[in-house]
Amino acid sequence: MLTEFLPYLTNTKFLFPLNQYIAIFLYNTSLSQSDPVQWNKLFKHHDNIEIIYDDYLDKFWISQYSSPLIIVDTIIVLEPKELSTVPSPIEGLEKLSTSVKYPEIARLAGFEGKVILIANIDTLGNPVKIEVKLSDAEIFNNAVTETIKGTKFIPAYKNGKSIEAKIAIAFSFVLKQKKNIQIDTIIVDKSVCLGNCPSYTITLCKNGEVIYDGRYYVDKLGKWKSTLSKNEFEGITSLIFAIDFFNKNEIYSTNASDFPWVTITVISNQLIKKVKTDFYVPLWELARLVDCLTEVLDWEEIEE
Repeated sequence: MLTEFLPYLTNTKFLFPLNQYIAIFLYNTSLSQSDPVQWNKLFKHHDNIEIIYDDYLDKFWISQYSSPLIIVDTIIVLEPKELSTVPSPIEGLEKLSTSVKYPEIARLAGFEGKVILIANIDTLGNPVKIEVKLSDAEIFNNAVTETIKGTKFIPAYKNGKSIEAKIAIAFSFVLKQKKNIQIDTIIVDKSVCLGNCPSYTITLCKNGEVIYDGRYYVDKLGKWKSTLSKNEFEGITSLIFAIDFFNKNEIYSTNASDFPWVTITVISNQLIKKVKTDFYVPLWELARLVDCLTEVLDWEEIEE
């Protein structure tokens, strides 16, 4: 997935705001060697990008709210017709579904999808000519094809003889939600420090509405409004689940008197959760992402 995303980053000039520092976090350091050509192009194209490795990122991306589930739908025989018995895995569909491995990167990224595969099952029950006909995401294709290659089938029979048959199998990759939490509102509040740290509140709503309330040391004083896309709002909510926000402590503090504070409040269909910190990196990175997304919006001042 990362190697597919790299060319997009490399060739996109408008992805990041001008003069904005961008950090790419890798939870798996081997990914930095995945496509050295594209990485080199990326650094030449965007001189404000830095790759960062950090211990906390392992926990940052592990969500406790989902566990993978793979469903193998009923096998459909495409040809020939009117068989005495249809091809089926010797160990059954349930065993076949547990043999498929949910790609770890897809699980961590929250990807779900369906893959429809077509294969010929020869007279000995071996799958041949395996082809993916439909896929929601290429990241699932290899997991499906490799599993089918290693699966032994009961061959199709017609008139007492085993014959070759073409079948279609649908695989569904699903992340079961342990908690059905729907996030409606995200509020990021930054306080002043002993210096001239900017102080403001940004409120993001599920319907796309964004409200900015600037207080001190900011370009926009007072209240302003704008809109955020659905994909951008969902991207922020994904990170909220990824850092296990709903299980965080209420306060993370260094007890330093001159540090600015960031307070993130998430309002869902079940609860209101508020976390405050003057140092905790995952929360500051989440706040920085909100800043990055909202800095380039078109704002309209709200008349009091």
